[in-house]
Amino acid sequence: MTASGKFMHNRLPKYIKYFFPLLLLLFLTSCDVINPDEPIPAYIQIDKIDVSTNPVSEGSASSKITDAWVYVDGNLIGIFELPAKFPVLKEGEHDLIIKPGIKVNGISNTRAYYPFYKQYEATVTFVKGEVMSIHPVVTYYPDMVNWVEDFEGGGQTIETTSTDDTAMIKCSDPTQVFEGSYSGMVHLTASKPHFFGITMDEYVLPATGAPVFLEMNYKTNCKIYVGMYAYYQGNTTRIETIRLNEMPEWNKIYINLTETLQQQPNASGWKVYLDMYRPDSIDSPVAYFDNLKLVYSKP
Repeated sequence: MTASGKFMHNRLPKYIKYFFPLLLLLFLTSCDVINPDEPIPAYIQIDKIDVSTNPVSEGSASSKITDAWVYVDGNLIGIFELPAKFPVLKEGEHDLIIKPGIKVNGISNTRAYYPFYKQYEATVTFVKGEVMSIHPVVTYYPDMVNWVEDFEGGGQTIETTSTDDTAMIKCSDPTQVFEGSYSGMVHLTASKPHFFGITMDEYVLPATGAPVFLEMNYKTNCKIYVGMYAYYQGNTTRIETIRLNEMPEWNKIYINLTETLQQQPNASGWKVYLDMYRPDSIDSPVAYFDNLKLVYSKP
């Protein structure tokens, strides 16, 4: 090998080291030149969706809206977990619809828009490259909230049964109250290990597949079983809907009762129940409740 050949052989890796970044930069620059007409989107930013209620007829405005179902000119462009910032390939004036989304039964893979909240509607103007911040506030459709128990009144609409060891009482401890002055509390002990509460009133609910939901704020250090009693002429059928696991902080849940009702299509009436047992592993089981709502369109 000649001296010059040896020199080139030894220096070649160093040339590659210096020239490769330059070649990569030229390639990326050429890509931008090749695609000068790539569209520039506008952006929508939604941090949260709030609910406004009539406190007298609809109770608390507490909600847990996790997603935004976004439509532009009637077309779904995406389902976005909040807070969200997302592009929209539109310019100028367009119709915007945002439907509030929830986790049905608190489960992440059962997301849906909540059928009892009105959708947010607006006519907006999209500008390329600009971010449009939107804070939707929605309401219930009229006459959908048919039972509310917020524990603020003089009485209570959840009663115990003959199989019950203890009752739900009103708790005024500000460290345990969700909002307002009171929350409901169930405390189980070794001598009172079982609670079974049921709505005092019986409700005529649709069993044809129309949506029916139970809303609830709760926190608990033991399991809570939630279900429905179906009433016939002199007979009842008990159907468990969901088991709520331990939840050390206040949580809002939307419980879907629709399939439960379809199991007994000939029932003349329904009651909601809450069931709790004292486990051996917990010395002092306690659960707190607030803002229970039965939400449906009357048949």
